[in-house]
Amino acid sequence: MFNRLSNEFTSNNQTLEVLKDDEITLLERLIPVPIILFNEEKVFYLNNTCREILEYNRDEIPRDQTLDADEFFVAGDFTFNLHYFLENSTGTINQRIHMYKNHKEITCVKLTGKSVIYNSEKCILATLKDISHHDKLELNLSRMTKLRNLMLEVTRLALDIDDINKLSQLILENALASIEGGTVGTILIVEDNRLVVASHFGFCEKDIKNFSLSFENSFIYTATEGQMDRIVNIPDLRLYSKYYPIKTNYGEEKFIKRS
Repeated sequence: MFNRLSNEFTSNNQTLEVLKDDEITLLERLIPVPIILFNEEKVFYLNNTCREILEYNRDEIPRDQTLDADEFFVAGDFTFNLHYFLENSTGTINQRIHMYKNHKEITCVKLTGKSVIYNSEKCILATLKDISHHDKLELNLSRMTKLRNLMLEVTRLALDIDDINKLSQLILENALASIEGGTVGTILIVEDNRLVVASHFGFCEKDIKNFSLSFENSFIYTATEGQMDRIVNIPDLRLYSKYYPIKTNYGEEKFIKRS
């Protein structure tokens, strides 16, 4: 990754290369990839390419400013093992980690680096590769596989279930299992020109069992402008002003957020 630096430092039977400021300047000119220099507590250097993938403007972080490592590295196995690596390793580190971008958004990167001495401190000089897209792709594939398996399970079990209430409960529970953070939900059916609860999950039984709703006061009526004969996805119910408070099994702060 990096050519051998000019000086060496030996401590505790470890031979580490010494990195100087002029060599950092040379690395920035010769290696057009994100570079970061850091230890457990501080980030000493970010090149311009590194600032870009972390979404910092060049003038937001002065070149000679030392920064807190906590501002960049998400606490976890990597930060936990960092002390051990700095104290005991003279080899390379190659690890997938999570970092904070500007405004605290989290991204996934592949960090490849090695131990060096900078300003008399043990540090890691590393390159970063943004793999957040690959990370999201893997997550989406995992969710699609889970959803497919749940749909197959519902189809298989539906053939053996004669009770419509049991079937709707099965469909609801599998639907919630396929939604990230899915904890409460209902299936409503039409009865006497009103929407009534056919199945529910996560709500207090005594509060939900007699609940009913007029068409005009439902989210789907508003979202479809009364054309409720079509499917519609409502990703954020918090945009609607009218709610009906019903106790859940998870406390007062839990409520249906999408439909």
